[in-house]
Amino acid sequence: MPDDANAALKIGVLTALGLFSALLSIVLMLVFEHSGPFAFIVIPGGIFGAVISVYFIRFAGSRSIIRAFLLIVASSFAYYAAMMGGMWFGLIAVRGPLPNDDSPGLPAAMVPPILMAGLIGGFVVGIAFLCLYAPEKWKKVLAKSLACSMAGGVLALVGWALSSSVGATVWSLLHDPTDNLATGNYQSDLHLYSAWIVWQAGMGAVFGMLISGLSLRKTLAKTQHPATKLHIRNVLLFGCMTLAVAWYVRRALPEEFRNFRRHRAYAKHMAEKPSEGSLTQIPIAGPEAMLLLNPIGQYSPRDASARPGNYRSGPQPNIYGIRYGFPGTPDSGFNIGPHADVAIEEWPTAAWAKWQIEDDSVFSSYSTGMEQFLLFGNQIRCVYVHDNRYEINYELKQSCAWISKNKVVRIRFFMYEANEFLRLYLQKYPSSL
Repeated sequence: MPDDANAALKIGVLTALGLFSALLSIVLMLVFEHSGPFAFIVIPGGIFGAVISVYFIRFAGSRSIIRAFLLIVASSFAYYAAMMGGMWFGLIAVRGPLPNDDSPGLPAAMVPPILMAGLIGGFVVGIAFLCLYAPEKWKKVLAKSLACSMAGGVLALVGWALSSSVGATVWSLLHDPTDNLATGNYQSDLHLYSAWIVWQAGMGAVFGMLISGLSLRKTLAKTQHPATKLHIRNVLLFGCMTLAVAWYVRRALPEEFRNFRRHRAYAKHMAEKPSEGSLTQIPIAGPEAMLLLNPIGQYSPRDASARPGNYRSGPQPNIYGIRYGFPGTPDSGFNIGPHADVAIEEWPTAAWAKWQIEDDSVFSSYSTGMEQFLLFGNQIRCVYVHDNRYEINYELKQSCAWISKNKVVRIRFFMYEANEFLRLYLQKYPSSL
């Protein structure tokens, strides 16, 4: 086979593998769309290294699992380093907030972070690729890695800029055409799809150019790919990358697993949603019928209210609310003082009340700290929290909830004296948990 045809074949095969890697990464990210940063980093980086390794296993006679593993680690590290480096460089270079991912095209402010991300990613995967599969003297490896870096920067800019064509085409093939393109992560997805496709396919072509002097042989051929020598520089290089990826995995994987379990539990919860048919809206009663309007300890009631719910879907409950605070303190602002907020949700059926407490946004946000225990002969759920969303002048100390037939009782305590409130409201609304 002539040398020029041999080189073109290698470049074509590695370009196709890079394109396949990008498409596979996109599909897997759709499968794991509810995953956290672990999958977001490992999938596009690790898949690229794994697919590129296929070339050497299938065509170049390299059966080294270790080299394939090290390229996967290096590619994962490269993607993580590119993301972080691009973000920090962008914040420094732009001297202000970066444009939103919803910005189409390539705004001028996005050029520094995207360029830096491409440069870093190209350099890291280039140096790893050369050390593993095209061993040369260190100066040549470094020079070629810098060339890979330049190519990576250009590819990243081109890929990001082609979001409205390349990204939109891929998006239309993988998503329901009835989806609202103006909502969700549409524009962000276009940028990522386009950048992954152009960058990974382009870097595959660059790798093909780097090894165009090597012969293309199938795995069945006796001639093996040149072995990589165990230089101390390679041990240090891949050792540092492996430690960095291992540290990231160790930090991110537990939360990723919790997110996976939480998503699976929520999917099961949504499948058990009660029927909405034949429901009758309960007339709203006065606050005095549903709430305790007398003082509780040194806390006086105020702001008692009754209103219909305003949920986006499903039946609407009647919501009764009241605040208990020190007499004379403001209702809002920085001097509100210790207080407790009580909300009673009256649902059309007990089944809807039970389903709703499982869907409680407060408990889903703090599910790792929620406990169910027996208090005054009743089962209730409480969580001790510190969250600035509820902080006025006093921190949210505790949030408790339970169901009583067709009612959901929720009490948020911005003070420590919770037991008397819980005792009195449990007397009025015994728990059905």
